Amino acid sequence: MLKYLSDVGTTAFVRVHFMFTNHFNEAVAICFETEKKRTNSAECYLNSISQELKPKRDKMARFLQELGVVPTVPDGGYFMIADFSNLSKSAPVIF
Repeated sequence: MLKYLSDVGTTAFVRVHFMFTNHFNEAVAICFETEKKRTNSAECYLNSISQELKPKRDKMARFLQELGVVPTVPDGGYFMIADFSNLSKSAPVIF
């Protein structure tokens, strides 16, 4: 996963270099260089953000399950898909 994000980051860095102003390029380059050095450490943003968001993801999944909704819990992201079809069977919809 980290290898994939690193490749995506490198691709984004190359594209950003040709699309934005020099000050922005320098800031993005410094960020990528800093994160590349931290890749295998706890200080790495890509490592720390997943650990920070995991309890929130789990809380949301539990909440949805308590409502009778079936969540698809992601392994490495924070977007969650949920199947709400069970709710439409249990409650009539009146317009």
